[in-house]
Amino acid sequence: ARIDVTPLAPTVEVDGAALPAALTDRFAGCRYVLYVGRHDPYKGLGLLFDAFARVKDAEGARDVCIVVAGARDERYGYAEQLERLDLRHRVHFLDYVASGQLSALYANAAAFVFPSLYEGFGLPPLDAMRHGVPVLCSDRSSLPEVVGDGALTVNPEDPGEFASALHRVLTDATLRETLVARGLQRQRQFSWSHTAARTVECYRRALAHASR
Repeated sequence: ARIDVTPLAPTVEVDGAALPAALTDRFAGCRYVLYVGRHDPYKGLGLLFDAFARVKDAEGARDVCIVVAGARDERYGYAEQLERLDLRHRVHFLDYVASGQLSALYANAAAFVFPSLYEGFGLPPLDAMRHGVPVLCSDRSSLPEVVGDGALTVNPEDPGEFASALHRVLTDATLRETLVARGLQRQRQFSWSHTAARTVECYRRALAHASR
């Protein structure tokens, strides 16, 4: 009774911009799975790489690479893991990406994946849904409540389950179409005007209670 839940909303506008030539050249010949966020261990990047290693040579995934967008943090070096998994040429780290370029990255992705073990909310999956991209998402903390049926949710700490789900998203056309349609519908339930209205109402109730 003393808690008000105020959801957030998508943050990256769909601007229709094309991928910059430098990135088009870098990803030439491959479809890419996009991850956007920090590199901290709780974000699950290492889990993603382990899962991808299981399907990288499977039918329907041989032309796929992973693109990681987000400020690099040298405290968490993944080079040794990628070398061990023979993924160093299949994973591209882009560092910080400006919002306009980020919109193009979302829009051109084959899929968006978010294997985080903990999120207070989780904005990137909604941004991906807004861009009409199928989303594969962790089933942990706040994420299932945010994505609803608009994403395929999976246990990120089960490499086999994670790998199987990733392969399905990449190869099952019917599943992809379903996720895109549901994702677009789901993200429409969140707006910043709604966030603002809920926040103002929360303040009003708090002030009214304090004045009694």
